[in-house]
Order: sequence, then C-alpha cells, then structure tokens
Amino acid sequence: MFRLFEAPFRGSTIRRWPGARPSGVARTHWIDDVLSESLRKGIEQLVILGAGYDSRPYRMAGLDSARVFEVDHPATSASKQKRLAGIVSSNVTYVRLDFDKDDLGAALANAGFNLDRQTFLLWEGVTNYLTEDAVDMTLRYISGAKPGSLLLFT
Repeated sequence: MFRLFEAPFRGSTIRRWPGARPSGVARTHWIDDVLSESLRKGIEQLVILGAGYDSRPYRMAGLDSARVFEVDHPATSASKQKRLAGIVSSNVTYVRLDFDKDDLGAALANAGFNLDRQTFLLWEGVTNYLTEDAVDMTLRYISGAKPGSLLLFT
C-alpha cells in the first residue's frame, strides 16, 4: 500500500517540505480513499471527531449524499464557521464539544445524529491531545454504532 505514495514524495515534495509533511499528505490521501470507498458502499453519516479545519465536507465528491457532523471544541468550531462564512453546506452540522467536559452522545443526539445508521467515524490526530478518560468515554460511545460502521483513527 505504501508504494502508492512513494513516487510523488521522492522528488520536489520532500525537498520542499522535509520531515513530517509527506507523511501527512499521504495520510490525508489514504483517509480520503477509505472514506470515498465507504461512501460508495452506502455510509449514511460521517462524524469527524476533533474536526479542526478539516475540509473534507467541502472538497470531497460524494459527501453531499451523507450527513456530516463536525465535532470540535467550541472555540475552534466558532473560528472555523467564521472563516467559512458564506460557504454553505446543508449536510454539515457543527457540534461544539469539549471532549474532557461534555457528553458526546448527548451532543450528537441533539444535533440529529442517529446511532442506527451506517456511520464513518474519523478521529484524525486528536487523541494525543485528550485525557485518557475522554478517549475512553468517546470509544465507549462509538462502540454503540450500527454494525458495519467504521472508525478510522490516528
């Protein structure tokens, strides 16, 4: 699988952005491929845990057919929404949440998330910033997702 990503990084990308940059680009590309395949297989919802400035709902073909929940800290979510002013996506719901203090299940339920629908849960580059309890509580909630749902985390 890694051979898919070797060729583009042998040249100018590594010279321009040495270090972690090429692995981040490869990771993003790989996640996009897994998500695209999941959408083709009928995933109904995408939950981006710790969404930050993730742009998938605005740049990926096929996501307009799924309900997207962007879960993030209230300050980050507000900042992103301000930056995206004027860019409207009717299938994206912002869920403001502090993983260390708030109840993920309640927050998602209030936003219209349905545990009984096929879901792709993406938790990219977030767990290392959270407490052990927050990670544990999140994983316990996610374990109740409909069978066949997917969790991809880094």
